[in-house]
Amino acid sequence: LFDFAPDGYLITDLDGTIREANRSASQLLEVDTMALVGKPLAVFVEKEQKNVFRSRLGRLRNAAPDAVREWDMTLISRTNQAIPISVTVGLSIRRSGQPQQIRWMIRDMTARHRAQQALSEKTEAFEALFGASPAALRASPEHARLFHLASEGMIAPERFFQMGMAEQALLGAAAGL
Repeated sequence: LFDFAPDGYLITDLDGTIREANRSASQLLEVDTMALVGKPLAVFVEKEQKNVFRSRLGRLRNAAPDAVREWDMTLISRTNQAIPISVTVGLSIRRSGQPQQIRWMIRDMTARHRAQQALSEKTEAFEALFGASPAALRASPEHARLFHLASEGMIAPERFFQMGMAEQALLGAAAGL
């Protein structure tokens, strides 16, 4: 189960040295599973985030036994690819109540980041073309209808910018097409 999970899973000692890794973690970092064992996880943390990572690791060692932490960070693969990830981290506790190891679930956020970037680019293009934000269209049914007509090619986007032509006139002209 551990080895075939869709997300990366690591078990490290309390200092962050990798003791076990599943296939997904190995593939994400582009390092053979056995080669990961014995390496500090910090080796794969983006340079600018290493201090924050070490600080979080230190706080985690002193956390309550049932504490689970989540945060986003960037790992760097063996081929120097930046990988935005979301981690969920928790401690494994000995019977004595002392922390024993750290469990890491690593979720690749690359696709989500790309989708957010594409949405941001489309929003900027939309605002440049129509002079309004999508939020403004949600506030005005008339604007939303105009946008729909323009996006379907029923009216030209330039008609949004015609001086002196009221929204109702534009809607009427579009309805007459």
